[in-house]
Amino acid sequence: MVNIVFHNSRASSSDTDEDIQAHEGELNEIQQDEIDPQISQSLFRGWYPNNSREKITFSRKLIKSFGFVKGWGKNNSEKMDKFFRDIARDKLIRFSSKQLKIFTQNFSSVLGQCGYGKVYRGELANGVQVAVKVMAQEVVGEKEFMAEVGILARLYHRNLIKLFGFCSNASMKALVFEFMEKGALCNNCSIDWEKLYHIIIGTAKGISYMHECCDQVIIHCDIKPANILLDSNFSPKIADFGLIELYDRDVNHAPSILKGTRGYLAPELLTSSETTYKCDVYSFGITLFEVVGTRIHYLDPCSEKLKLFAKEVWDKFEKDKLEEILTDRRIEEKNREQVKILLMVALWCVQRTPENRPSMSTVVKILEGEMEITEPPNPRI
Repeated sequence: MVNIVFHNSRASSSDTDEDIQAHEGELNEIQQDEIDPQISQSLFRGWYPNNSREKITFSRKLIKSFGFVKGWGKNNSEKMDKFFRDIARDKLIRFSSKQLKIFTQNFSSVLGQCGYGKVYRGELANGVQVAVKVMAQEVVGEKEFMAEVGILARLYHRNLIKLFGFCSNASMKALVFEFMEKGALCNNCSIDWEKLYHIIIGTAKGISYMHECCDQVIIHCDIKPANILLDSNFSPKIADFGLIELYDRDVNHAPSILKGTRGYLAPELLTSSETTYKCDVYSFGITLFEVVGTRIHYLDPCSEKLKLFAKEVWDKFEKDKLEEILTDRRIEEKNREQVKILLMVALWCVQRTPENRPSMSTVVKILEGEMEITEPPNPRI
């Protein structure tokens, strides 16, 4: 059996450059006092997108560790203000809770709900449609909220959700995102195969950017169809960064914390003390099985039969009968090759051994036809 060769590569800068250009001028920058240099050095040390351009007007010293919040003590309001002033220099708008109440018409239109809070539809004064994520105060602390703001402010990629601004005061913590007209991928089960294939490629590019194009590795920790949002053109954007982990490249892993969504979690998270970017790769593989299984009406969204479908795909593949799934589900001849590639990529991504899983840049190359896919071993799901 031929083994696939995995190697790292930098993603093209075109996706990030075009997204930056589209974002500039969309919202007005808040004018704030310059942050104290010593505090800036102590708070903003770490990763940055190393394909950023000189025209981008933000500090290249970013958050490396969010543990600093613990050391601020009770009287931390001044340092909190300086933190947010530095964020404002990255062209984020700091909204008041009163403004968000107006934009959302008193929070009347709920887009979604989770354990971390609710998401509402809104419209800014300039007519821009937004999604306002209001955090549950009892669940999300200052450290977690500032971590998400600090990272989202500095992620620039066409396949990552765009953060317009935030609200942080005693009564409310909220994030204001671009509005994604088509909603989550899990709610779009009838997308044609060509669109679905390009959605998968875009999602893979977004994950690859987080894993390979920043000085620190960013692990999303919750890749699933519900966190892949679609705009009016069905372009995908990864959302919900509340669980992310970061680690230095010379460390190769982050401390293992069991978090994410049941069914999408990599098996090593249950037994190991280390979390790596390969956990996202596993979740991406499970996501592929779900979107293909749902599209061919084998599964309902979020079905408990998800891993049974993955096992059936392997059984058919091992017996050289993968075509049976495609013909039984009446997939048109013109789409069968793409569906077969998606299923084979999924088998590679859900390998029980993390080292056997491909990098996301390799996944992108396979999906775009730049690299041939070889036969995967038994994933032992």
